[in-house]
Amino acid sequence: MTLQVSDYLDSYLQLCNERDVFVIGSFRKSLQDAVEGGPVPETFKLNGNQPDLSNARLKDSYIDIILSPLSRSGAFLRELDLSCNEIGDAGAGVLAAFLKDDMSLEVLDLHSNNISSNGVTALARALHVNDKLNVLDLSDNVAGNEGGMELANMLQINSTLTHLHLRNTYLTATPLVALATVLRNNTTLIRLDISNNHDYTTNLTQSLSNDVMMHMTRMLALNYTLREIALAKMGVTDWQVMEYWARALKTNLRIEMVDLSCNRISRDGGVSICRSLYNHPSLGTLKLSRCSIQDEGAEAVSQMLQNNFGLQSLHLDYNAITGKGLVAIAQAFTKNFSLKQIKLWGNKWDVEACEAWAKLVGGPVANIAYGDDLSGTVVEADQLFPRDGRRTVSVRAHSAKEKGAGNVQPRNYDDPRVNRRFKESEIDVAFYAVEGVLSVARRD
Repeated sequence: MTLQVSDYLDSYLQLCNERDVFVIGSFRKSLQDAVEGGPVPETFKLNGNQPDLSNARLKDSYIDIILSPLSRSGAFLRELDLSCNEIGDAGAGVLAAFLKDDMSLEVLDLHSNNISSNGVTALARALHVNDKLNVLDLSDNVAGNEGGMELANMLQINSTLTHLHLRNTYLTATPLVALATVLRNNTTLIRLDISNNHDYTTNLTQSLSNDVMMHMTRMLALNYTLREIALAKMGVTDWQVMEYWARALKTNLRIEMVDLSCNRISRDGGVSICRSLYNHPSLGTLKLSRCSIQDEGAEAVSQMLQNNFGLQSLHLDYNAITGKGLVAIAQAFTKNFSLKQIKLWGNKWDVEACEAWAKLVGGPVANIAYGDDLSGTVVEADQLFPRDGRRTVSVRAHSAKEKGAGNVQPRNYDDPRVNRRFKESEIDVAFYAVEGVLSVARRD
């Protein structure tokens, strides 16, 4: 294997010299380390946002320099990350030709490039014959109607692709429906991400938008291989959740992750989706970030958590939930001991909600009293909490004359009997007390 890497490095440097192009320093170093006895690099990390490429993104002409030495040096490459570059249709064509004969590459990341429908079409047709690639990320390219239809056609033939990422790829209703239709009978795809394609269907009538969701959820009800589906920023409405999504989730008892973040889901949709998840045996992650389920939805979440012990991760940040709804969710954890991660930042916290949740995280990270000599960072209400561990400063009672505190006594938040339900890494908020009054901050 070391000899193969040595041959590749020699060919790569020779091509760079012949074509008078720059050598990627970190790339050469990883190859040279392997030649000298280090680990063989099965992954080529050539993403354009790394320091070596931030001012000189890879273009079409460079793709052949990377790939052509592989045909002479044997198969050791498993993952190729070319994201965040300036690769267009010509570079995609070179990649497509490589994929037709390659027998080793398993992961290809091309997100955030300049590939249009022609390049996507070439890649999709290459996957008619390639039986090795498992993961393809084309997010933030312009697949469009033609490219989307070619990808749908490819999924009828390809039997090895397991992850397909198509976020923000300008897919219209026609390829979205085609993808949903062919996936009814696909038995290999595990993850599908078609998030952020709603802007390209905004000119459709609402009935046609509903039709897209109907096909997607019917596919979900029939496909028991798919484990993860993401439709964030797709304009999903309450009616679509109640009419289609709730039914599909009740039917599909093998789905493990659903991402419906940044949609038009409010109270009714939140209640409906939560009720559909009572006793769901497989769903481990539900993402509803930046929706608007409000307190009614939060109360439905509380009831769901008391009837669902399989859910591991729940994202409810920025959902217009007030203190009442946040307290209701907190109360669910007297019965639910299975949820491992929750996101709640961006909701409308009050003192009661802070008190209910502070008990679940082991109390506040800091108790601050007037007059204490704080040597650490002063934490403001809207400031992110650092990851430097817990800091406790005892709270002392002060007279009304000194601080206007009246007869209010500070609460003891450092009681060791406080039940710590979530670790710091499992929740996106932290709490601190100032003169016995709790406030919330976002945990970084």
